[in-house]
Amino acid sequence: DQVALFERACQLGLAQGCAQLANAKLIGVLTPRDLTHARELSILACSLGEGYGCAIAGIFEDFGIGIPPNQSNAISYYYWACERAEHESCLLFSRINTNDNDDLGLLEPSCEAGYGRACHVMANRFESGILTSENSNIVSDLKIFACEHGDINACSSSSSCLENDCEENCYNGDPIACFLAATEVPDRAQDYLSVSCALGYIEACNELGGLLEHSDPILAALAFIQVCALSQDEACDRANSILESVR
Repeated sequence: DQVALFERACQLGLAQGCAQLANAKLIGVLTPRDLTHARELSILACSLGEGYGCAIAGIFEDFGIGIPPNQSNAISYYYWACERAEHESCLLFSRINTNDNDDLGLLEPSCEAGYGRACHVMANRFESGILTSENSNIVSDLKIFACEHGDINACSSSSSCLENDCEENCYNGDPIACFLAATEVPDRAQDYLSVSCALGYIEACNELGGLLEHSDPILAALAFIQVCALSQDEACDRANSILESVR
């Protein structure tokens, strides 16, 4: 039993076990959802030095999952998570932090470490004028680097799957193929969208959030939060709206 292993590891003071158990209880996988316990476990894992625990704690505070939102606490948790190489937290930190120097200070090392989505967010910031550079090619350079370092959302290419073979390509790890397979096999749409979203394809996360908004608002909000991390304000607003309705 995986949950029992996480519980035992956490009881022994192993931070990663506490963080994995927090995640399981947050999303309701392998164990019933328990938001209060999930938050407590994430804070414990963070206090034990596990970046993933800090990341989960930050999401609880930022979006107010079962609690009133507290962005001051969220910034602290995201910062600690980012410092422990939880790069998604660097993006979420940059979204709510008001100090532009700190913003670039966390995004740039994350991008340089090869986390493509951080490079993509930097490109978006330069493109919108939030950040400035004397390099006129900075936006295209960053998007190319982001694509080359795993952020499919920054790439211009599409899936190579042909009609009716997207399922097979999905099994081989192609996130766009998984997204297209959701259309080919509607009765398994949630499964394919979940895989595509987990593989980092933002369009799939958007679709998944819309699909689950009424049946499982917590999972829907978590899907939108992944889109929100790329500084897409509409997704941030949808996540907040969903969570406010169930708070």
